[in-house]
Amino acid sequence: MQLENGSKTPIENLKAGDKLASLQITGMSTDASYPAQYQWLSSFGISTSVPRSATVAEVTFGEHTGFFVINSRIKVTFEHPFMVRRGDEWGFCSADLLKLGDYLVREDQSEEKIESIERYDEKVSTVSIHVSDTNTFLAEGIWVHDNYSQMRQSDAAAEATAQSSMKSGSHSASGSHHSGSHASSHSGSGKHSGSSFHSSGHWSGTVRTAIG
Repeated sequence: MQLENGSKTPIENLKAGDKLASLQITGMSTDASYPAQYQWLSSFGISTSVPRSATVAEVTFGEHTGFFVINSRIKVTFEHPFMVRRGDEWGFCSADLLKLGDYLVREDQSEEKIESIERYDEKVSTVSIHVSDTNTFLAEGIWVHDNYSQMRQSDAAAEATAQSSMKSGSHSASGSHHSGSHASSHSGSGKHSGSSFHSSGHWSGTVRTAIG
């Protein structure tokens, strides 16, 4: 992870309040409750976007089963969003929809061709971060998007489940036998018309970033 002063630190060392190198992307909504990054597309690159620092607002640790290793060095869970160029379009693409021959975008807007994508199905420790105001950061020198909307979905699902459990327990104590409702985190339609990056119509709300 690249800090605002250019130094590097492992993602697991980050804490709320740390300042990261970031990119304010022209035309992209930020801190949205939905995956706004997948609605942003550009046919002229990111030359109008502005490099700046941004603050880590939240860090969450967890575990995930399965991850990719891209170009033998970038370790990431299946659905983490990468900025890529595919043909004459720039946009964000979840890791599970990346293709050999896509181009990742570096800090200086130069490109790195995807030469290999290796899948591993073992359990891995994960770190999720929310970068406020921009939602972008550099991972292994590549621009990626954070998982703010997914984190909010997970929080909402957990809160709804807790409330349902409390109601169910209250009913049981009074002698009622109503089955509690079970809240779950679910995807939106994920269909982003006009974008070659999201042709599968798939988006999940449970991604976390694997540490490298």
